[in-house]
Amino acid sequence: MSAFRSDNVPLTQLLTVGSGGPNVNKTIWREMEQKIWEVYPGFQGLVDVGTCNIHIVQNSFGKGLDKYGKDAGQLVIDLHSLSRYSAAHREDYRKLQLNLDVEITLFIKHSGLWWLSIGPAVRRVLEEWKAIVQFIKFLKCDPKKILQSAAFKRVQGTVKRAEILVQLNFIASTVTLFEAFILNFHNDEPKIHIIYEQMADLRKKFLLRFMKGERVKAVRAHKLSTLDLARHSQLSDGDLMIGEPTRQELKEDQQKAQLLGIRAFFTAVAAFLQTRLPFENFSLA
Repeated sequence: MSAFRSDNVPLTQLLTVGSGGPNVNKTIWREMEQKIWEVYPGFQGLVDVGTCNIHIVQNSFGKGLDKYGKDAGQLVIDLHSLSRYSAAHREDYRKLQLNLDVEITLFIKHSGLWWLSIGPAVRRVLEEWKAIVQFIKFLKCDPKKILQSAAFKRVQGTVKRAEILVQLNFIASTVTLFEAFILNFHNDEPKIHIIYEQMADLRKKFLLRFMKGERVKAVRAHKLSTLDLARHSQLSDGDLMIGEPTRQELKEDQQKAQLLGIRAFFTAVAAFLQTRLPFENFSLA
């Protein structure tokens, strides 16, 4: 309250109080309302705009990765770890980059606490894929350089598997939709007036990647939580929007299993958004 007084912010103009989760700031919310009522008896209460929708959106991506993409997530974490903690291997890798005439870059850290950080990390790994594969071969050829860490053993095993490129490319293709939503709200401008529109837009764009268009377009934003996500409402395998690089990496013998995993990702994310985003909160509309 002292901050409001010192900055000469009139409490009667306070519209709402944001929170990171449904059980966060409840006490502060009640105290703020009480203080405003004391100076302005006609106060009708703060506007409930729900919890932080940015957290909901980024957590939804994590729910998808739980179903499909764990190996890709672990790979980007391990590659960053290996390069970070060994100066000798960083130098060896830099020399290899020079020999292959690829850009000299470092791996980007991905944090399991912020799921969308996987986007830049995956894009960097895809850019460096040729160098990564060659580097693993280089280390195997020199027993003195072979790392015994669990991280290296995981990387060594993962890069051999053809399906890892399917996961990496699928994540790179899908994450951009969520990154665009988050970036739209990462500035100092007031955006509360467009949050509902942006939520609905994200939800529909995501659904159209795997759901039949006529089913999605027939449902109004505040009814999106009722949309049936069952298989009969989804697109055929050939029509799933997974990105052309992803489809190019699909091998015939693994296609069925990979597409089932991708459908599980789509469904998990959509179900989480359905139940968590406040589409029925008309204070936002």
